[in-house]
Amino acid sequence: MALKWQTVAVGSFVSLFFILGGILNLAGIEYSHDGDKTCTDCFSEIKIFSTFWVIKVGNYGDEPTLFKKVSRSRTLHINLDKIDEFVETNPKVKVELLVPAIKRTATINHPEYGYLRPLKHGDTLIYRNNVNRKAPSRIIIHGIEVVGTVKWGFELEHFLMKDINIDPKWIGTNLTDSIKELKECEVIQTFKEKKDYQPCEKSQETIFINNETKKNETIMNFYDANCLVGTYVEIINTTICKTTGYQYQDKIWDCEKYGYVCYLDGFNIIAKAPYQSDQKVPECPVDGSERCYVIDLETSDTTMRGYSPTSAIKKLEVEIE
Repeated sequence: MALKWQTVAVGSFVSLFFILGGILNLAGIEYSHDGDKTCTDCFSEIKIFSTFWVIKVGNYGDEPTLFKKVSRSRTLHINLDKIDEFVETNPKVKVELLVPAIKRTATINHPEYGYLRPLKHGDTLIYRNNVNRKAPSRIIIHGIEVVGTVKWGFELEHFLMKDINIDPKWIGTNLTDSIKELKECEVIQTFKEKKDYQPCEKSQETIFINNETKKNETIMNFYDANCLVGTYVEIINTTICKTTGYQYQDKIWDCEKYGYVCYLDGFNIIAKAPYQSDQKVPECPVDGSERCYVIDLETSDTTMRGYSPTSAIKKLEVEIE
């Protein structure tokens, strides 16, 4: 059921997309978006058709977050001074809201979306469509330096968003760089006795018979050498580490705590359950008999394979710091 615009005019200091989500539920408005993206410098587009409303934005000071300047007008104004962010993301990344522009005013020339510039005071965010204006209004969301999987969009659990079907995500192309390997390390000391040699001078006697005197003669020769002056004990510290789990964004998979052995396979964590004969094999076959989990870092979905686990086996959980 369509909302009344007064219902959308909620309190101050909300995201622009919170207000926009309510506007998309007004009568006479249709929308579409271009889905999930795999990217680092991410651009996503929302297209909006409106047969009734015009939506403008501006810096209106103490005016309400959403208001009409004239009571019978079909133009709604969003007060940017009451907006604390453009788009809510999880986890937080830097986002800017862009609108189509001409070459002279554009700050970005995107190969797919054309000339774009940041939203500013006085812009029309949503135009009214009619026979003279058939093209949809376009809003482009720009996510900057996206790492891992980032959801953007609307507060879908709020009552204003109950009919909104926009829940997209950006999947950072450098996802694996954002996965932290958790390690447990110990230092092992070993002791080795070593001999201490120092430069020195050694002598050597040569004895021979002088043919003329028929007597023995001794000649002393000196040469450089290394002489043993003592011994000492060398202490060798060796650090040995093992992987105990993985951290991705704010989620921790503490495998070691529950007796699991975990491996990283692309964007998946493979967790081998305790007491399995193949714990050292970094695979989790679909038709295997050994118990294991496959945790998809992109979607946070967990798939259990092998025999149904006992309650003790189910203790691998996602822990939030």
